[in-house]
Amino acid sequence: MRVLSQNEICTVYYIENKTGNGVITYYSIFPGVEVYYNDFHMSDGFKRQNMSNADIMEINHCREGRAECEFKSGGCEYLGEGDLTINMVAYPGDSLCFPLSHYHGISIAIDIPKASITLKKLFDTLGNVKIDFERIRKKTASDTGRFIMRATDSIQHIFSELYNAPDEMREGYIKLKLVELFMFLSSIDETKITEKRQYFYKPQVDTIKEMRKFLIEHLENRYKLVELSKKFSIPITSMKLCFKGIYGVPILTYMREYRLQAAAEMLRNSSLSIAEISEKIGYKNPAKFSSVFQKAMKLSPSDYRRKFCLQGTESDFGD
Repeated sequence: MRVLSQNEICTVYYIENKTGNGVITYYSIFPGVEVYYNDFHMSDGFKRQNMSNADIMEINHCREGRAECEFKSGGCEYLGEGDLTINMVAYPGDSLCFPLSHYHGISIAIDIPKASITLKKLFDTLGNVKIDFERIRKKTASDTGRFIMRATDSIQHIFSELYNAPDEMREGYIKLKLVELFMFLSSIDETKITEKRQYFYKPQVDTIKEMRKFLIEHLENRYKLVELSKKFSIPITSMKLCFKGIYGVPILTYMREYRLQAAAEMLRNSSLSIAEISEKIGYKNPAKFSSVFQKAMKLSPSDYRRKFCLQGTESDFGD
């Protein structure tokens, strides 16, 4: 990790590994509260550091992409677009990776004792403003040590404004939005909004990732779900549930989108004919491929090639 830029309120870090890179923009907002804007274009993530401080809480919101959290117990949970998690960082360390090869979101680290002192001074001035970090902390009392939910409209609105904070008043704007967020999290009844999330074990996750690798390496072939279930020795129901849990969409939907993105890349960067590209991604009928491509991309394959060969546009999908 290296520093790209730094000023009195903000530090921008750059990280890189064999699967891509990422930028973390860090703000120290007020004593006890730190905000990180995360923009990753990689599949492999990083190990989370174990921290012994039982009073540091972390809030994560996913704006785009998907994150996989692996726990020391061997289980995995997934954070998708619009999801919000709250966890205590002293809980057994985990690792992060990004199944869709990109992730954009916000992390908020809260040192509860320090933040409480800071906010108390603010509340003494503002009057009857209630933020209860202990009530928020109790939401994480589960087997995984985290609370996960779809952000409500009110909370989603707050994060939308955090992502679009005006540059000229960013520090003050973020402070106001964080106070608003903490107020909402203190007051919500999590029993009414918590979603039951599937918890997948690592061997199962590894099998699905191996299957996905096989599928994208053999785009010219189309496999029935029952064939994949047999080939990778996994029950078909578990296979479908786990794949959607990891990648956010069903197998057939994912592969249809992946094929079209692969075709788009070949149209931009190769001299292969449309018929050859069609065959390479598993469409035996070029007319059928052209119809599906135009419906998804709003351009025919030939028009897409003419337009984007000139612009050199790159895709951000998958690998």
